[in-house]
Amino acid sequence: MKSSHGSTKHSEPDSAARSQQLEKCLLAYALAGAGAVALTPAATAEVVYTPADITFTHGMLEIDLNHDGITDFKVHNYATGYSSFYTVRLTVSEGSPEASAEVIGRKVAIQGSAWAAPFTFPIGEDSPKPFISPSPPALMALEGCEIGYCFPIGGPWRNATRRYLGLRFSINGEVHYGWARFSVQHGYFFIGAKLSGYAYETEPNKTILAGDRGLGLDASSEG
Repeated sequence: MKSSHGSTKHSEPDSAARSQQLEKCLLAYALAGAGAVALTPAATAEVVYTPADITFTHGMLEIDLNHDGITDFKVHNYATGYSSFYTVRLTVSEGSPEASAEVIGRKVAIQGSAWAAPFTFPIGEDSPKPFISPSPPALMALEGCEIGYCFPIGGPWRNATRRYLGLRFSINGEVHYGWARFSVQHGYFFIGAKLSGYAYETEPNKTILAGDRGLGLDASSEG
């Protein structure tokens, strides 16, 4: 009986020790699992928005949507003509060849025009309007000027307020979509173009809505 009793006394601590060890192992596994979840990056897409407040009446504006040092698009504002009559044009063209830039618009023969998209317009593979290569540069707005008078001739951006260029470009060979918001006014011998922000979708081939800054889309988010 003594040996049996002794055996029983010794078996109880062994059982308790095994139980404690099991509990420690389970706790360690649980903590390790929690740590693994916490350290796993979220595989969600993100809209990167860049605010801007740039107005220009002549020259060229470069747009680098993802800030990688590569110019994706160029907006040109220039006049051509003679002393009695000038034509003022606002156009958009491709930037670096690496960007493989395209804009939503239309082409007639080789001349293209860039469309002025409204707020929430889908920019992507499912866009209701096509993308075109802005080479040669795609027309945004056009006016004619003579001594004492200028008149807007046309273009989809004629006197547009807070409209969006629909943009497609490449990052490391993958297609991304974005937008640039402009307002355009005609003046005497100039076209005033204001860039008030631009954005792009970080997930390749994913559609972005015009004006989406990653904050949800409603009337108040268009600022």
